[in-house]
Amino acid sequence: MDLFCEYSTVSSFYTDENIYKCEVIGINRIATNGRVLNIHGTHPDGKSNADVNTLTIFDHQIENFPRYLCKFFPNLKSISVLCCGLKKLSKFDFIGCEGIEKLMLNGNLIKSVAPDVFEYVSNLEIISFFMNQISFVPEIVFDGLKMLKYVNFKMNPGIDWCCKEFGRQGNLLAEIKGKLRKDFGAKQVIESAENGTQEFFEAFKFLENFRDSARIAMEDNCDNRIKMMFNRF
Repeated sequence: MDLFCEYSTVSSFYTDENIYKCEVIGINRIATNGRVLNIHGTHPDGKSNADVNTLTIFDHQIENFPRYLCKFFPNLKSISVLCCGLKKLSKFDFIGCEGIEKLMLNGNLIKSVAPDVFEYVSNLEIISFFMNQISFVPEIVFDGLKMLKYVNFKMNPGIDWCCKEFGRQGNLLAEIKGKLRKDFGAKQVIESAENGTQEFFEAFKFLENFRDSARIAMEDNCDNRIKMMFNRF
């Protein structure tokens, strides 16, 4: 795919530093399985791709995460793909992006998270899967993220919580693992299905209703107001 960027310098919500940002305003959907082939756009005087530290894609329909972004923007710190219908996520999407600290994937259609998905982005501090369709998260998925400070799984059918760092990072990982062990409705639904019990049908109906409500909420609210809210997390 080819991405068309509008570049701007904005103030950071968290610090006094300015952010040089690529806002994706168009996508040419060449059949490349998500591979980014070209970046288009004009930088202001004195700026280049190497200065871009934030990239945002909002409300462009793409099923695959844009792969090899950091080949074009080697100093990216933050990637946001919001309300795009994103369905798939792989560790190979992040090759070359070791410097990424913030990953926002709110309002998409992701159903599961692979155990090794963050293998190449071990410096992640902030991760959000707010309002997706996730029904399973492996307990070990965050093990390699020693800098992790915030994780958001709110408004998913099988998991609905967020965790923030209040003390040592080790405590945060322990809290996340505890929640993952406790929560998994998805595993319980599968076990009930195998046993042919009535509980399966009740649980499945609940998850279907929750998913439909989340989808409706996403479709009704993917506007600039939601975009601003997402970028604050």
